[in-house]
Formats: sequence, structure tokens, C-alpha cells
Amino acid sequence: MQYGLMKRLHLRKYNIRNGELTELLKRDVHAPLYFFILKAASLAFGNSIGVMKMVSVFPTILMAIGGCLFLKKEFSDKAALIFLLVLIASESITRYAIEIRMYSWALFFVTMMAVSAFYFFKTSQKRWWMALLLCTAGAQYTHTYAMVAAAIVYCLLLLYTLIYRKENRFAILLLGGVASIFFLPWLIVVAKQFSHVSGNFWIEPLTLSTILGYMNIIFSTGYIFVNIVFFFLYCAVLVFFLARKNKTVDDHFLFGGLCCAVLLVSSGIILSIVVSPLFYDRYLIPVVGLVWLFFAAQCAAIPSKRIFISLLVALSIMGFTSFLYSAQREAEEHKESNIFYTHITQRLQQDDVFVFDVSASRSHLPFTINSLLPNKISIPSDTTKIDTLAPSLFFSKRYSSSRIKWDPGIYNDRTVWTFLDGFDKDDTKYENIVPSHLRGVFQGEFQYNFYRFRLYRSEPDSEL
Repeated sequence: MQYGLMKRLHLRKYNIRNGELTELLKRDVHAPLYFFILKAASLAFGNSIGVMKMVSVFPTILMAIGGCLFLKKEFSDKAALIFLLVLIASESITRYAIEIRMYSWALFFVTMMAVSAFYFFKTSQKRWWMALLLCTAGAQYTHTYAMVAAAIVYCLLLLYTLIYRKENRFAILLLGGVASIFFLPWLIVVAKQFSHVSGNFWIEPLTLSTILGYMNIIFSTGYIFVNIVFFFLYCAVLVFFLARKNKTVDDHFLFGGLCCAVLLVSSGIILSIVVSPLFYDRYLIPVVGLVWLFFAAQCAAIPSKRIFISLLVALSIMGFTSFLYSAQREAEEHKESNIFYTHITQRLQQDDVFVFDVSASRSHLPFTINSLLPNKISIPSDTTKIDTLAPSLFFSKRYSSSRIKWDPGIYNDRTVWTFLDGFDKDDTKYENIVPSHLRGVFQGEFQYNFYRFRLYRSEPDSEL
């Protein structure tokens, strides 16, 4: 249950109307489409975690089917098979296919943009014009970096027309213009979001490790050694493509997908250097499908049957190991989450108060805990920040978990649970953050999915 889910559960709980939802999202840093899709699915099929996960699984399945059918028809059965295997082997794709977040939708829209553009050039049929526009709008309104990827795709398509399809130059310019007009209503919001997070975002400064993380999100299988093999395998196929003398126009078209990924990373790095760190590894997820479409088509073009079979075997082994890793990870996270949930629910009282560490300006943990254990009074450790911190969480009129006004006497006769991010065992931090009258007994180190925290409990009459 990730940060994206937290807000969705709040939306479900308080029955926010569409207009109010839009206003809430304007204060957020995410695009709105996925929120509305999830809300519609919850209304139609219920509010279970399974339904919410299926909202992420559905576009991944559509992307896999669409990519395989495209490669099968335009390249070969071998290309479709390779594409399917790399989707299974990619731990990043399988992870975000079941996370209650927008990334699988961003992946679907950007990948289908490429497929739609391919058939737009090939057939000039109006349905592919419309498909390209709809996929573009979907990408723009699903994630900020999916929007950036869509803009890069249009620049590459224009370059493609200048080289190979000069008769389509005007059409691409027209489509790009219409897509820009579609995005204008949200562009002002994006500009405000950008100014809000510039210099005050949670992403760490750019380092060599960060850049390596960008590659890892593409080639992740769950095991470092297998990741390295995967990377060098891709490099070998890329060298094969560059050395080929019989490259087709279609090959160059799919090569643009790899170029899109490189340009997206470059844009993120430049932005992080010039403005502030604003690019995280998972923001590459929207273009991963483009990277693997190119790879699959080039693998299928390898003339040696022996080499191709070796590739199939290698990718099958990678897929199997990646699946094992994903299954073990899910089981472990589920186990750790259950340990925390059991511990706190056995001791939790109706009027207990939750206090969260806000020294790092993070609100992910409060959203997580308040969605798991709703209707509790939630307070930032620094109460002077109540008016500036997460209006959708702390004491907001409509969206807070308690709908009450701040009162220093709120601690009276209540058990206080204090959550500190991470497993930092330096008690000095705890003493500096938590007022003396709230300090309690250390409960242990817990993990809820990938959120790690230390938990303290203070009884109302305890003398500490």
C-alpha cells in the first residue's frame, strides 16, 4: 500500500466530489487522470484493495497485448515473444503493475503513443490520428514526466517526418498543436506545482549512484548480477543494430523509443542540476515500454538461429528469477506489514493520538498510517507547522482524519503514538523532535511496505 493509495483512500472515505477532487489535486504534485480512473473504478466495483490493484494491472495487460500484437504483425512472432519475456523479466514493470499508483497507466499511454504513431504514418487513417491524440492526452494528464516524454516523442516524430515522411510534416505539427491545446488547462497548474517544489522537494541531490539508479529501473530483475547481464545483453543488441547495414525505416522508428528514454533522463539530470533535484528513477517507467519494443524487434532480426535461441533461454531464466524475487518481496512486505498492524491494533484505543516526525518535510508516513488506521487525531511533531503542512492531512476542514481544530490540550488523557521515519537509533533525534511531555516507551522498529519507522508509545499518566 503506497503513498498513492493513501490519498485514494481518503478520497473514497470522504466522498469527495469531482470539483473538490480537482481542487485538491491542484495542491498536489501529480496529474489528475489516474485519480479519477481509480475513483470511477471504486464506485463501479467497490473499494477493496484488489479492485484498486486491478486498476494498475489492467493497463499493464493492455500494454503487453498491444505491444505483442504490434510486433507480431509488423515484425515477427519472434519479436512478440521476446517482448513478452522482457516484460516478465523486468522487475520494475511487474512491481508497478500491482502498485496502486499511476505508473502503469503512464507506461500504457506512452507505449501506445508509439504504436499509434507507427500506424498513423503507415496508413494515415483518422482512427490512428485520434488514437495518437488520446494516448498523448492520457500521458499528459497521468504523470508530469509522462507529459515530458510525450513532448519528446512529438519532437522525435517531427524529426522522423523531416527525414523519412516529409509528406506528414504538417500533420504532425497539427497533432502536436492540438495536443498542446488539450494540455493548456492543466499547464498553469503544472507551472504552480513546479514553482512550489523547486528547491523544496523530497528527492536527494544528484550523485553517481542516482544516475546508476536510472539504468537500474530499466534493467532491474531484483538481483544485481542478473541486472548487469541484462544491461550488457541490451548493449550487445544495440551494437548489432548500429552495425547492421540492412536497417529499415521501421527499425529507425523504434530506435526513436530508445532515444526518447535517453532524452528523458538527460532532461531530468539537467533539471536537477540547474533548478533542484526533481527527477527520480521511477519517473522513467513511462518510457520503459519504448525501450523494450526496440530491443525485441532487434533481437528478432538476429540472423543466427543459435544466438536467438540462446537469447530466449537467457531471457526465460531472467524472467523466472525476477518472478521469484517479486514473489518473495511481496511475501516479505506482507509479513512485515502484518507484524506492525497486529502490534498496534492490539494496543490502540479509540481516542489515541498519532504524532509524526515532520523534520524532514515528508508527509508520506502520515498518509500511510492514517489510511491504514483512520479516524485518529494526527499531529505534526512541530505544531507551529500545522498551517503549512499537508492541508489534506493535518486539521483541514474537509480532508483531515479528525476534522477538529488544533488545541494544545488535545494530549490530555490520551495515549500518544510517535512515528519517526527510518531506523535511526539516535535517541537524540527523538528527544529533539518530541516534547518532553510526549516522550514514551520505545515499541520497536517496524516496516509497512517500504516505509520504515521507529514507534514510541506514551500513556497519559506515565512519568517519563
